[in-house]
Amino acid sequence: MAPHIGGPMAMSPHVSLPAGAPLQKVALDLLTPHICNCLHSRLRQPHLARPARATMVCAGASEGGRGACQADSGGPVACGAAGGRWVQAGVLSFAVGCARPDGPVLATALVAHARWLRRRLPPSAFVAPPPPPPPGLEDGKCLGCGMWGGPRLEPPPGPRWPWTVSLSLGGRRRCGGALVAESWVLTAAHCFVGHQEAEAWTVTTAGGESRRGGARPHLHGAYVGGGGALLRLAPPPLALGPALRPLCLPRGHHRPPPGTRCWATVATDAAVPELGTLEVTISEGCGDAPGTPPAPDTFCVTRPEGGPPPQLDGGSPLACEERGVWFLLGTARGGPGPPRFTAAAPHERWVTGVTREAYFAETPPDPREEEEEEEEEEEEDPPGDPHLPEPPHPMEPPHIPQPPSPTENPRGREGPGEV
Repeated sequence: MAPHIGGPMAMSPHVSLPAGAPLQKVALDLLTPHICNCLHSRLRQPHLARPARATMVCAGASEGGRGACQADSGGPVACGAAGGRWVQAGVLSFAVGCARPDGPVLATALVAHARWLRRRLPPSAFVAPPPPPPPGLEDGKCLGCGMWGGPRLEPPPGPRWPWTVSLSLGGRRRCGGALVAESWVLTAAHCFVGHQEAEAWTVTTAGGESRRGGARPHLHGAYVGGGGALLRLAPPPLALGPALRPLCLPRGHHRPPPGTRCWATVATDAAVPELGTLEVTISEGCGDAPGTPPAPDTFCVTRPEGGPPPQLDGGSPLACEERGVWFLLGTARGGPGPPRFTAAAPHERWVTGVTREAYFAETPPDPREEEEEEEEEEEEDPPGDPHLPEPPHPMEPPHIPQPPSPTENPRGREGPGEV
């Protein structure tokens, strides 16, 4: 369904429609909150991690160029219905800049205020809700990290994940790694000890596309015996698609939800070891000597069914699925001893200090928790006008929280602004 947005429609940031000119309208795709948040995540701004809530109306596209702008706040979002009728679905409220790529508009959903509206409008002003859209309709509308935006990923039998890369030096494979942006790879710092000349390294994706290192690798300050490294690739940036996607990095406060499943890249037990994929369980300890506290940024893994410790592929990621989105929770250290990983979440500030291009994400909300939140908001719906009679069959959808208020000037860092 393509809604139409109507209003003054500023022509561009800080350039309003001339006085007396006719009002404008534009047709945009309706987006679910999941895809709406996926598009906003591509802007890579922490305060836009999850602006869309379950009861908001979102409309736009990844390419931008069409949408709301300044002075459009309060305009209608209207959708065509059966019988040629137009239905107002929302009231424009929030947008990032002015029709920016990956910046769909957010509107206050009128269905969330139906009970309040029914106290004030006649029954003829309401129509029956449309049927839900078919599944898979939004696949490909957002190429987010960790397969955010679809299609759903089943763990491959081998190491050919969409974000997997191999790092080679002098024609020989040295380490694994993960794509965390179109031009950045996260791997283990020990891979570069004694070999930090960027042009000497070749990075190859699972699909066979290769790039040279574009700049000297950035090693984390505590890389002795562990730690991570970021390597920038030589231009041009890699083109994302269904078979090539970055892995989402977790924020510093990230906590995997219960039931999270994780996979590591390991060497098989064949006569000639090859790389394979193994589901593993995060372990609370690493078998260190009694009284030796584990490093705060280190954890180990075990086989769920028991058995000998897996032999990790140094530099490869621990990829964990959280409600359909894949996260990089750690980087394999490799070498002898227990299978250790360097945790990614504690190093958020280090990563953002090196590059602002890396993709971060937050765990998608639990649908059951969202339903409970909506029920609580519904109970807080303000009472209606006592002079108006109650309708015979009121709708009772939840109240919607207001969208986040703008925090930055769109002309500065192109932050959010009211439409």
